[in-house]
Amino acid sequence: MSDKDEKKEHKQETQAIADQPQEEFISPENIPSRSETPLPDPPAEETGGGRQ
Repeated sequence: MSDKDEKKEHKQETQAIADQPQEEFISPENIPSRSETPLPDPPAEETGGGRQ
């Protein structure tokens, strides 16, 4: 039983670690686009909220 529990914990740790680096890698790649052109998403959301 102990062996199974240890294996399960190891799998969860690997998933969390693999998820973090992936998001960090994608985030920086999308940021440069924002510098070239303003993000029309944030203003659109604000306008929608004010209208309601």
